[in-house]
Amino acid sequence: MTGAWAGLMLAELGRLAPHGHVGSTMSGAMIYVNGGKFLGPVVFANVYALTHSYSISFASLALPAIFALYWLAPTPGRQQPSMESRLPT
Repeated sequence: MTGAWAGLMLAELGRLAPHGHVGSTMSGAMIYVNGGKFLGPVVFANVYALTHSYSISFASLALPAIFALYWLAPTPGRQQPSMESRLPT
């Protein structure tokens, strides 16, 4: 069940996407996902080649996740849009 997260991500993207933009929202997200699958090993190998340290190499892969968590964290005063605002009229 290692691939189940992709279906969950796409289902949530489809639910949150603006009306009429589900396909472009999902394809845009998949560009980042597949880009990460491609660049992750390349970054890891290059960082290891430069530093000869597995610790630093693994930490270099954690940096994008930390960056994403920072930007996804809720900010005080920002309101989530209600479901009614996303429904087509």
